[in-house]
Amino acid sequence: MGQSSFATALAHRTQTSGLGYVLLPATALWLVPLSAPAQTIDIAIGHQSMCTDTYTGGIVIKELKLLEKHLPHDGKYAGATYNITWADYASGGPITNQMLAGKLNFGVMGDYPLVVNGSKFQETKSLRTLYVTGTGYNLKGAGNAIVVPVSSSFYKLEDLKGKSISTPVGSASWGMLVKALQDKKMPLSSIELKN
Repeated sequence: MGQSSFATALAHRTQTSGLGYVLLPATALWLVPLSAPAQTIDIAIGHQSMCTDTYTGGIVIKELKLLEKHLPHDGKYAGATYNITWADYASGGPITNQMLAGKLNFGVMGDYPLVVNGSKFQETKSLRTLYVTGTGYNLKGAGNAIVVPVSSSFYKLEDLKGKSISTPVGSASWGMLVKALQDKKMPLSSIELKN
């Protein structure tokens, strides 16, 4: 699962036909449909509360309702209402799946799931995602860790050969684990991965 110090990204689902979207960089997100608005505009956001609620950008936008405050309410949006829903997920993979299924407009995820998100959308002919912003990125992967019980005799990655490690497949922590194993020349099969 992506952590607050890993790149947290908003991935936005767009279609080449139908509604188009323009996103302007700001503290709050601006979603501006390019076609005539409906009376109620649905905005579905997938996030990971265990992460989103731990960094300033996520909790401030959500809890202070800055998105609602900064969405357009004049001009062609006068009288429009917004139905904003937040769906909570354990990792970025399910967020990408829901975006592909057309059930989410925005996704908040860590750096590795963001790469997977872009790749999955590139495989389609009509869907694309747009990277909007990131917070707390660290090239060394700070924010994710492999932890063992205090009483454990394991002190290095090699000690975990043949042992079980639990992490959501496709998450930022999974990406960090795969990279750490590669750096130690250990195949993924050298551990028992629990999803």
